[in-house]
Formats: sequence, structure tokens, C-alpha cells
Amino acid sequence: MIRPTTAVSLMLLSAACTHAAEDLNAADLLPGSPVFSLAVPNWTGFTDSMSASGLGDFWRDDEIQNLIAGLLEEPKQDFEDAMDELGLEPDDLEQPRGLVTAALYFDGGLDPEGENPTHFVLIADYQDAAPQMVELIERMLEQGEEEDAVRVHEDTYEDARLWIIEPIEPEAEDDADDDEWDEGENPFDLHEVTIALREGVFVVSTDTDRLERTLDALSGDDIDSLADDNRFRDSLAQHPGNRHAWGVLSIGTIRDAFLTGMEQGLPPGIDPRGILNTLGFMDIETLSMAMSFAEGDVLMEQSFAMLVPEKRGLVALFDEEGAPFSP
Repeated sequence: MIRPTTAVSLMLLSAACTHAAEDLNAADLLPGSPVFSLAVPNWTGFTDSMSASGLGDFWRDDEIQNLIAGLLEEPKQDFEDAMDELGLEPDDLEQPRGLVTAALYFDGGLDPEGENPTHFVLIADYQDAAPQMVELIERMLEQGEEEDAVRVHEDTYEDARLWIIEPIEPEAEDDADDDEWDEGENPFDLHEVTIALREGVFVVSTDTDRLERTLDALSGDDIDSLADDNRFRDSLAQHPGNRHAWGVLSIGTIRDAFLTGMEQGLPPGIDPRGILNTLGFMDIETLSMAMSFAEGDVLMEQSFAMLVPEKRGLVALFDEEGAPFSP
């Protein structure tokens, strides 16, 4: 039986594993103001480059393969069982062809004791493999409906096809000897997940507005996107241009959301923003990383950066050249 957790996970996995690869730019498609964003601009280039690098040689080592097989034995079996229930083989899960990118969003302040709506947008370019993935998704959703794991209805948005999926919480007695389905432990608002397909590109999101804006961007419309964020552009500019993957964490967005939630419960006269500003923490905007592969013995090249336009307080200490060390 495909449980609700497994059904939703497989839906997302199907959409996460995807025009010409260079046609799509993650920053132009993702709606603005994410907490975290990451992208593999060209999945085929990523896997080919990794395979030809020192990391690929390391990965293919017999001892490493045996170690990985041991660690992944149980999830691998769960995945194979789920695919078998659908009448499919694991190899039927197509690999991406082009862009794969995702972003995480907070709506409102972060209240430690309240509900904090969290949403995501995932984009995967399958190109000519999209029909195979549609067949997989439809089988999965049909199976989920038969087992009362999800409710599904189809719709359209402009020229995009939509599958709107509502997970069904199982009855308590059905869950006694199985994995618990506790929405309180899930960070995402999974009352509804939508998968959209437009011209070989899948978009998955828990937020209808952001999904529609992403589809608009795929149609060529100008949206309020990640590319409009100066902090994001400055963050990526800190890294080499030949990157096969990147990720940007918006410290400023997290900080502002947390402070908004915190200030609602503080007594008058306490100014957490002033304290953080004095320490210099209000000046930290982003943390970012990028990685690339090269042929040869090098496993990978990675770069890490912190965007701090103005360094004050404790943060300014990192801008000072250290004195020579004398033991």
C-alpha cells in the first residue's frame, strides 16, 4: 500500500528527477523573496561532469558502493516496492534533462509558538522525457486515489496542465501499526500540492499564487522574480562563473521573519533589532555556495561566501587581517 507520506514523496520525487538546457534560468522563473534557493542549471551537464571528475571515480570505488548500498538498503527497497505497486521498474523513473531548481518560502513572521506557513516551488525540465513522467504521475495518483491516500482533480492554467492533489489524513485506527501521519511535524502546508506541466517543464508547489507566477514566467511574462533581488545577484557574483550548482540562503529574510514574530510577544522597550544592529548581525544578508566539477583527480571545487555590505560590531572582526601567530 502507498501510504500518504510515500505517495506525496513519490510525487515530489517524480517531479524532481527533468527547450534546450540553456533556455531556462532559475532566477527568472522562481518568484521573489525565497528563504532558500538552489539550482542545477543543467542536470545532464551536472551528472556528466561529476562522472568524469575525481568524485565520479571515488563514487564508483567498490568499497564506497558497498557502503552506500548498505546505507540505502531500506529506502531503496521502499522505493522499489512502491514502483512495483505501480507496475513499473525503478529504471522507468526518468532523469532530468535540463534545469532543476527549488525555492523555500516563509509567509508572515516566524512565531515559535504559532503556525508558520511554509511553501516551496520546484521546477524540473524534462524536455522529451515528459510523456514518460506523465504516465508515472498518473499511475501514482490513480493508485493513491484507490487507496484513499489522496484526492485529485485536474485543471488547466493557460496552456499548462494541472494535477491538484489533496493528501487524505488516515483514520487513527488505520495508523496504529504504521508510520504516523502527523501534519504538525511537517514543515510544509501540505493540505494541497499542485503539479503543473507546460511544454516539458514540471512545476510543483504548495502555493497556487507562486505556481501561477512561475507558469507565467515560463510563458515569457515578466514577474517579480528572484533575478530582481540585488542581494541574490550580488551573492552569486561572489562565486566563479563555471558553476554546476549553487545555493543561496537569505539570512536577511529569515532574520526579518523571526523578528516580526518575536516582536509581537515582547514587552515595550525591548528592541531586538537594535541589539542585533549593534552586534553587526543586521548587516548579514546571505550565505551562499557554489560547486563545479573538473576532469582529473580533483573531487570537486566549492566556494562559500557571506554577503555583508557593511561590516559593523562583531562581524567587523572578520574583516581584519589576523596578526601573525607566534607559538
